[in-house]
Amino acid sequence: MKAGLIDKRFAEIIRKAREATDFSQVRLAEQMVTLGHPWAQQTATRAERGVRVISLAEAVALAEILHFDAQLSELARGPLCDVCKDMPPQGFTCNTCGRSGS
Repeated sequence: MKAGLIDKRFAEIIRKAREATDFSQVRLAEQMVTLGHPWAQQTATRAERGVRVISLAEAVALAEILHFDAQLSELARGPLCDVCKDMPPQGFTCNTCGRSGS
């Protein structure tokens, strides 16, 4: 899979995980600053749109803050499921892709 597609997929994962945790982009940026990454709300917006490259250290921090597993094999799997975007609600299984919500 091309790098741009992986970046776009990761951007979608960031946005969905942030929304699932009820974090605003401002709160996410504040948490990133706490972990030593100079983020602002605009940084979060750009990251979620896939127009800002995320460093490995930032990816680890995002996974810690938003409580998701940043498994590289998952990023290279292909396009996100059109129905659940690979993040079905907790306790549910997507009928389209078969992924279970954790």
